[in-house]
Amino acid sequence: MGFEEPDCEAGGGSAGMADSAAAASVWDQQMGRFKDAGSLLISPSMCHQADETYLKPFDDAAKVKWDITNVHINKLDKEGIKKDLDHYASYGKPLWVSEFACVDDQNGFTACEDPTQINQYINDIVEILENDSRVVAYAFSNGIGLGQHWKLTNDDGSALSDAGQTYLNAIKKHAK
Repeated sequence: MGFEEPDCEAGGGSAGMADSAAAASVWDQQMGRFKDAGSLLISPSMCHQADETYLKPFDDAAKVKWDITNVHINKLDKEGIKKDLDHYASYGKPLWVSEFACVDDQNGFTACEDPTQINQYINDIVEILENDSRVVAYAFSNGIGLGQHWKLTNDDGSALSDAGQTYLNAIKKHAK
């Protein structure tokens, strides 16, 4: 799996590799041997989501090509989720949503705090991801800065949170 959000400033989990051509050179040096050994490579993830302009120049500069596009989705609604998926599908590769969260990314990256809104979002996004043939994998983000109501477990990790239980119930509907 490629760099973590190189299109944002370093810190807070982002790699901060503003020069996509330089990042592609590092990618080629570090990831080429894995590709040569038969590994599937997953692209860097973008913090700017559908507004990103980083991956195309990165892809143009990289000699070693990724096999699966890494997607982060931090949106409030179905429309935003679908916009992100459609944007990343334009790279022509399967999609791996390595994190998703209920976030207002248009107004200061504000995490949802209303449990009802969060639970609806979880149910909506799981339905969308499960029914989108472009998506090969997805995962709930238990990231820093998403508030008390977004965590998968309670503080000591001994039980699922309300959101965690909602997520488990949503994915169970699609278990084969």
